[in-house]
Amino acid sequence: SFVDISIDIKDSKYIYNSTSVNNSTEVFNSSDIENSNEIIFSDSIKGSVDIGFSSFVTDSKSIFNAKNIQDSIGVFDGEENKEVYFSAQLYNCNHCLFCHSLTNESFCLFNRKIDPKNWFVIKELILQKWEKEANAFKIFSFEDTHFEWCGKEENSKIGPNGSVIAQRKYFYKISNELIEYLKTVPYYNKWLL
Repeated sequence: SFVDISIDIKDSKYIYNSTSVNNSTEVFNSSDIENSNEIIFSDSIKGSVDIGFSSFVTDSKSIFNAKNIQDSIGVFDGEENKEVYFSAQLYNCNHCLFCHSLTNESFCLFNRKIDPKNWFVIKELILQKWEKEANAFKIFSFEDTHFEWCGKEENSKIGPNGSVIAQRKYFYKISNELIEYLKTVPYYNKWLL
């Protein structure tokens, strides 16, 4: 239960240079972390896994460079989002799946607005298929000597073009089987994947 250069650590292990960590593991340079695992350079994270360079994230997984995210998976560079999945550069959006560069939108799939009933059905089908892959979709690996995300080093520049490239590399971490399945989903948008 390695803890080093950290303050106010409770029921946690593998913590480095962090403060106020409770019931969490593998936390690096972060603060106010609770019931979470694999957190790096983040603060105010609750009930989440695989979070990097983010703040105010709750009940989410695989979030990078984001703020105020709830109940989401695979968010890159976004703010004020709820129930957003495998998406990048979304701001004040909810119920979006495989979307990019949207603001103030809801119930979107591949950047197209769809009926909420259809959205929930498609989301459940995709997440069921995705969950079978277990840990095939991770931002950081604490076993590696270099933290990577989307095949890019942590200190890479993230610019207007870089985030799209990162998003595509992010999706390459998803199995070919799931990608083929996504191509059969209504509203599929080849450009996003």
